[in-house]
Amino acid sequence: MDRSRRDFVVRMLAGAAGAALAPGFLSFAARADIAALRSRVSFVTGTGRRQMAYDALKPFREQIRTAISGKQVILKANNVSVGYPACATHVDTLRGLLDFFKEMTTQQIQIAEAPASYQGATATFQEYGYAPLATEYNVKLVDWNTSTYSEIDGIQTLYRGILKMRIIEPLTNSANFIVSVARMKTHWTAVATLSVKNILMCAPWNGNSTAQSNQVERMKMHGGQWWDSVNNNNDFSNRYLTLNMPTVAKYAWPDLAFVDGYEGMEGDGPERGTPVASRIALAGFDPVAVDRIGTELMGINPFYMQYVKKCADLGLGNWDCSLIDVLGPPIGSYIKKYAMAPSFAKQVAWMGAAQPSVCNYTTVSIRSMSPEQRGSIPIVMPRTTYSRISVTDLQGRPVRTLVAHTIPEGRHTITWDHCDDSGHRVPAGIYIMRIQSRAGDVRQRITVGW
Repeated sequence: MDRSRRDFVVRMLAGAAGAALAPGFLSFAARADIAALRSRVSFVTGTGRRQMAYDALKPFREQIRTAISGKQVILKANNVSVGYPACATHVDTLRGLLDFFKEMTTQQIQIAEAPASYQGATATFQEYGYAPLATEYNVKLVDWNTSTYSEIDGIQTLYRGILKMRIIEPLTNSANFIVSVARMKTHWTAVATLSVKNILMCAPWNGNSTAQSNQVERMKMHGGQWWDSVNNNNDFSNRYLTLNMPTVAKYAWPDLAFVDGYEGMEGDGPERGTPVASRIALAGFDPVAVDRIGTELMGINPFYMQYVKKCADLGLGNWDCSLIDVLGPPIGSYIKKYAMAPSFAKQVAWMGAAQPSVCNYTTVSIRSMSPEQRGSIPIVMPRTTYSRISVTDLQGRPVRTLVAHTIPEGRHTITWDHCDDSGHRVPAGIYIMRIQSRAGDVRQRITVGW
């Protein structure tokens, strides 16, 4: 078992939050050093699935470029079965992500999956049109159930106690850069499935076995078998998933999370629900934070997402919404309440009375994102807060500090006269205006021409 992967993930979370850390990997147990760090979640809306996937990664361009250096990039798709297009990662979502990564690397990128359905990964690749990607982008399609495996301990079951479980080796290997490419869906045993579950419930390894009755390792995740012969309800399954998914998370965790909500699924998800046109996408280095925002956008009380909260308790991300900065428009206007699975009441019965969600996700935003801005940029401050607004060149070297004081809530226009801090005119070219505040951290290109 290569356990350095979890240390790498914690380090990347810290880096994504902008912390100044000493060289070397952080210990997985060093939660106290991470607790105060903020997480950033990119939130985009639009009408084009492919472009939205590309745009969602843009705020993390340089971090991603650094993180993938020397690593194998793997896009882990979210294909439940064949015959239900809304249950699977759309090929144009993959194209948008590949458009982005081909600007970062020339290496061959892998698209991997290991579905629980009896059809297997190859059938889903064929069903949903992935084959052309091999020539369009030099992509390799990989069935993870043909991979090797690692063995972990601590999986809890109802009748057989604590068991060992085999998990897919590529997920534990720190030489891989794993991108969870999830689809926003409700779920018949886990309330909802987003970036975290896309990885953790793919992790159980079953070799080449395709018969659902032979999915022994996944049965362990549910507590020992698909259906509890004593209680015959989803309460049992949800409780054991809440215990076992965080256990797997200690060993198998995504480096980058992407959630496709262009068309989500409500009702009897994650396979046979009803499509929902949400027209949103989310991304970030902190899958816990990404799923927290996604849960809010689905109109689901985050209290019910206990398995993600347990991952946060292990130090794998920020569940506290006061530590999450949303890069994009305020999410309140885009919340669409998803109909839950028919089994929802049974799933959550063991949790007790739900606590209300009190988060107010707001962030500084730029009202115009044209790359040809020429000095004046309109911004919206969601609340009064101390802010620093500066200009750098494309290499990040300081050029001019424009603002270093409290900016009131509301709309403002930030103007730069194209002079540096010494009052000298800067050469023609492209510069970056950066707005840093407790309401977010955003950047905008400015073109200077004389």
